[in-house]
Amino acid sequence: MSIDSICDIGDIIRSSGMTDILIRNVDPNVRARLKSRAAERGTSLSAEINAILADAVLPAQPVSSTGVGTWLAGLAAAADLTALDFAAVETAWATERGAADDRPPPFGDER
Repeated sequence: MSIDSICDIGDIIRSSGMTDILIRNVDPNVRARLKSRAAERGTSLSAEINAILADAVLPAQPVSSTGVGTWLAGLAAAADLTALDFAAVETAWATERGAADDRPPPFGDER
């Protein structure tokens, strides 16, 4: 069975939902700045322009009601990090900084 009997290559391309836009008469300075900005971000000119257009017209993503601590705890849980892992990081950090205990003061119930 060939791919032609399953689908048409045109259908595959059209199914992505993407389209092209041609912009004429772009100021060379604008193009140069866009290329520079893309290079700074490590993206292509096309990806940079796509990001700028999306930021300009798409609604902003809702801000999460989750606090930073909860978010970080979720990341740690997803990575299967344990209290021992955190203790090892804290020890390495203290050793690198040359301090035996360089933690911030306790807050709330941590006393």
